[in-house]
Amino acid sequence: MRLNNPEGGYLRDNLQEAVGTIRNDDETIFLSDAGYTTPESYPGMTLVWGDEFNSNGAPDPSKWTYDLGNGNWGWGNNELQSYTNSPDNVTVTDGRLFIFARNEGSYTSARIKTQGIYDFQYGRVDIRAALPIGQGIWPALVDVGF
Repeated sequence: MRLNNPEGGYLRDNLQEAVGTIRNDDETIFLSDAGYTTPESYPGMTLVWGDEFNSNGAPDPSKWTYDLGNGNWGWGNNELQSYTNSPDNVTVTDGRLFIFARNEGSYTSARIKTQGIYDFQYGRVDIRAALPIGQGIWPALVDVGF
């Protein structure tokens, strides 16, 4: 990589040109158990559904189904990916659900939902998630039609 005449800034020591290396660490994900946790129960409420993602592999099919749309690019909100049920896009590992967007010539990602498996009328949803940062990223954690 070569940087020449950077706009809106400068390289160290007012250099106008520098050579550097870009390291691809996309496969390295650092997760922390620090942060907010939720109690096991709340006064006046009874837990009726939950998933702690205790089994590695595909999400539990008794709790989740895939939202594949029509299997084509652009389905949903004219998005730049197609949705799959591939383990390259969605997997459970060590108590965590991972949903990956991939670019391998075309963009793929995953959508999972409880629709048709479990319906909620009233309640509370607690989610603990690490979200990506970047332009065009639009993660949706829950779309609950209470």
